[in-house]
Amino acid sequence: MPFIGTTPRQGFTSHIASQNLSANVNGSTTVFTLTNPVATANDLEVFVGNVRQEPTAAYSAAGTTLTFTEAPPNGFNVYVNYKGQAQITSTPPDNSITTAKILNDAVTGTKLADDIAISTTGNITGAEVNNSNFMIDQWRLTSDYATNDSVIVANWERVDDASFGRIGTGMTESSGIFTFPSTGVYLITVHARIQIEASDVTAGIELKISTDGGGSSDKIATAYESNTGSSNTNSSASASILVNVTNTSNFQFFLKTASIEGTNSEIRGNTSESQTMITFERKGPAQ
Repeated sequence: MPFIGTTPRQGFTSHIASQNLSANVNGSTTVFTLTNPVATANDLEVFVGNVRQEPTAAYSAAGTTLTFTEAPPNGFNVYVNYKGQAQITSTPPDNSITTAKILNDAVTGTKLADDIAISTTGNITGAEVNNSNFMIDQWRLTSDYATNDSVIVANWERVDDASFGRIGTGMTESSGIFTFPSTGVYLITVHARIQIEASDVTAGIELKISTDGGGSSDKIATAYESNTGSSNTNSSASASILVNVTNTSNFQFFLKTASIEGTNSEIRGNTSESQTMITFERKGPAQ
């Protein structure tokens, strides 16, 4: 709308605080410097010893200069209030923005703290809720593997069915060795389809972790099945582990066959469907 005179400024207003001049009161000084300019003495309320002074009679003021007719006595409390002035700023006061003032979907993950925790009731209380903090990926064996006591070094692929989807960069695989895209606590779930020959009582796989870049490894879990019948059988075995990955250069995950001794015993794989598969999920930051 049109205005006569100066267009009002838009913003958040707050009254200018009083200015205390007592530190410069010595019984002889009559001229004091104001922190905010004024036009006349009537723009100020001046107090000496908590007694309000009469404008123009007890003092004069112009710009940032306040001049007393007589010097305030030494030791007296002297302060001024600015009348009719307000401080205008584009910064809203603390605790003044309500939910209704925020545009829907305007707050993105990059604006949230890095340590938000989600309570059991679903309330967010504090770790950045951002896809970069989560990762889920899945790999499968594309063909059968029958070598006993051996790392399954070949024929791994990321699941590529039309309905497949992953979150984040995902894992990296080389010769059966899986490495992690970032530090964090990972849930690793392995499901294996195992063909067991009648003469092979048990057959399975070991879930192994190396924390020193492959120099050594630790068997974290096993998944076995047995065959007590008189003919070959197909069975399934599963296992899951939690891994606290604190260094992406040194942590590795791999599967190793165990007790596959029969001629027809093997870990089954297929490129068209997931028979033996590994699912990797990053659940949170490293501990």
